[in-house]
Amino acid sequence: METLEQLERDLSAITNDGQALRHIAKNLIKQNMKSKLLAYEFDEETGDDIVINDDDCAYRGMDVKTQTDTKCAIGWLIMDNLYDPDIEGKTAIDDDVLDAVNDSTPNWNKTDKSMAMLSFAQRIHDGYEPKDWQKVFAVTDYKLISPVDGSFRLDKDSIDIVVEDLIKAYKISSSYNIDYPNNKQEKAGK
Repeated sequence: METLEQLERDLSAITNDGQALRHIAKNLIKQNMKSKLLAYEFDEETGDDIVINDDDCAYRGMDVKTQTDTKCAIGWLIMDNLYDPDIEGKTAIDDDVLDAVNDSTPNWNKTDKSMAMLSFAQRIHDGYEPKDWQKVFAVTDYKLISPVDGSFRLDKDSIDIVVEDLIKAYKISSSYNIDYPNNKQEKAGK
């Protein structure tokens, strides 16, 4: 089994949906902030434009307060040398975004369910606060990643149906391992 450190160094080590999800989860949990676009706002006191964080999520962003570079869920699957700022504002399943992900993860045989997983991971980044990511990703891994082949169990048409069930499951604190994703979910909820 791969280690998270191997996946962190080389995205070509990712070969299935579960590995991709755990790579995203580990890095988002470590980052502990959403990736937001930068914007300019006019400061009436000084007469200058100041840089602020926009409300829109970004594949690559920067937290203005901490000067920390950030990535969204899908951004963690795009190698820095393959990132193109023109993908900002495009969905996780846009051809340009997928080309960058595909080129960054050449050994991952993506399926339609992989695309659903990418959309789902992006929804976690965009729709949940960072303090909730560990629980939500842990429950997602446990409930929606096949232990047999590491594939995502849903297609894109099924995602909306299970979101409410996932939210309920994540609220049950016993349904996740507090050291996720460093220790993959094995017996969550038991």
